Amino acid sequence: MLDVSINKIMNNSSNNLNKKDSIKNLKDQLINRLPYAPNTKEAKDYLMSLDIGDVIHIHDFWRQRLITPKPRNTNVPSHIRNSERYIKNKDKINNLLSMIKNGEDITKYLSKGAHSETFDVNEFKRTKSFNSFRDRMLIIEECYHLHLHPYPERSNYIILAYINNVAFEVIGIFTHDIFSDEENIEHESYEKAINYYLKKQMPNGGHYFKGLQNLAGSSIYSTLRQVDIYKIMHNVEVTHDGIEEYTKLLYKKLHNREPKYIKPIWQIPDREIEIFDKKNKITFKEEQLRYRYK
Repeated sequence: MLDVSINKIMNNSSNNLNKKDSIKNLKDQLINRLPYAPNTKEAKDYLMSLDIGDVIHIHDFWRQRLITPKPRNTNVPSHIRNSERYIKNKDKINNLLSMIKNGEDITKYLSKGAHSETFDVNEFKRTKSFNSFRDRMLIIEECYHLHLHPYPERSNYIILAYINNVAFEVIGIFTHDIFSDEENIEHESYEKAINYYLKKQMPNGGHYFKGLQNLAGSSIYSTLRQVDIYKIMHNVEVTHDGIEEYTKLLYKKLHNREPKYIKPIWQIPDREIEIFDKKNKITFKEEQLRYRYK
């Protein structure tokens, strides 16, 4: 595994990744996907001027709003299944759970903010804060609230669920009053449901830190993603003399072949970084990019 200090990597100007064409192309790819405003050349030029790590962070914080379609196990605790709200909405909830089990795209059931909120470039330039770019309920990573009707139709009842790559666990069912700035019974019910869920996750004698924000208002998870991907890119672009040389090593070590022509590019199709050889249509996944092959 990598043993290079990330502080040394990120502070050493001689190892500036931003000058490399492969990194510039990755920046352009991520910025073009990002829903930013105002959508002007000036705004894009500003984003392109940022460090690649910052662009990765901004992109990841946006991308984690969305749920990658894949089959997941579903779990609705008995105290929720026996509640009046579940029974009242059972058919709609079961339809949504069936979609999740089948790996269907449930993005259309996410909140309005996940669909419409954009990254305000001018606000970020002024404050360096992500607060204008967040859905107020998506503060805990991997916790989402879903409506019972697809967007743009909304429902009064919403489901709060913990979602990772393999599981969908319902935490509670609430009404839209949960979004009100005025104190109400939904806020109290929400706090109880969250505390009950977190208590179950708490390791014996340990602490549960999931859902922390950094000072800029984005997620700690996106901060860690930025650092982790930066280390991978440094390993490829600096330690191994660039993406082409590293890709040649990947072919030799992993496929026992040495193709005559290659055209590798960086890509982040979801939230993990990859090298894709456009010439031979071969993808090298993030886990394969963490090692020294010299």
